[in-house]
This record gives sequence, C-alpha cells and structure tokens, in this order.
Amino acid sequence: MKKIVISTIFVVILTFIITSYTNAENIKSNVDLEKAIVSSVKVTNNGNRYIAFYEDINGGTNTEVLVYLWGPDFSSTGGDTLLIFSEDNEEYSFISKTTIVNMPIIISNSKTNGFNDIIVYVTGGGVKNGFHTVLKNQDGRYPLNPSVQPKVDLDKIHVKKMINVNINQTVGEELKL
Repeated sequence: MKKIVISTIFVVILTFIITSYTNAENIKSNVDLEKAIVSSVKVTNNGNRYIAFYEDINGGTNTEVLVYLWGPDFSSTGGDTLLIFSEDNEEYSFISKTTIVNMPIIISNSKTNGFNDIIVYVTGGGVKNGFHTVLKNQDGRYPLNPSVQPKVDLDKIHVKKMINVNINQTVGEELKL
C-alpha cells in the first residue's frame, strides 16, 4: 500500500514538472488521420472518439502520432486502445496497436530498437491490483497486450513526456466512419 501511494505521488509530481499533455492543447480534428485509423483497424460502430498526440518517439525526421481511442470498438473493461502512426506531410503509416491501455501514458527516455519505451497503466478486466508496464518496440511494433509485459517501477523511469487526459465523451474528436 505504501509503495502504491508513493508511486502515485511520484506520478502527480511528474505531471507538473515534465512537459506533458493534460488537456485539449494537442487535440485537433484531422480527416487524413481518421482515414488512416479506419483503414488500419476494424471500425463498425458510431460513438468512437480519439485524441492524437504528435511526438517524435524514434529520433527520426518524421513525427509519430499516438492516437488514444475509446468507444464501442476500442474500449473494454480493461481499458482503451492506443494506435501509433508515423506522419510525413499529413500521410500516415501504421506502426502498431496496443489494447487495454489507460491514462497516463508515459514516454520514457529509454529506447528499444530506436523507439522510446512507452509506459501504460494496466487495470480492470480481471486485474485486481493495477500496475504500470513498459512497452518496448520489437520488430517495428509495440506489443498488443500490455498486461503480459514486464511491470515497471515508476521511480526508475526517466520521463520524456507524460500524456494524462481525463477521458470522457466531451473530450477529443468523434471518429467518423
């Protein structure tokens, strides 16, 4: 219990110290990105929403886009979905999909195969005690299921960027089919 409280306090402090996304500052509708989302994953229902965060996570010349999606096609009792694309002149190339993701999303300074490691929070869906886990890029993709990835101690993470948005039906953009 003491370790959970200390880790939670650590995350809260990091939110104020580190450059982070905490509100709508990086949210914008993007028809080309929406087309890339719909062509990369199965979307069958209305009522899905997304937030896109533009961040260089591989030190390359193109910006990557972390797209957090929620709604009927992207949410479960364990969390929501994270898609990652590479963006070049508003053309988007799919990199990976990770399910059962919860905020905050932490981009670490540590890298695996040239990509920043990503830390997500795993809870719900049968997980009784939530935990943070690290997603490491393997074969050009991040893992699909974070619940089977290694747990990580937040006190040992060197944070590059933290994404922590209160997800609800008034945030983000509607994903149009």
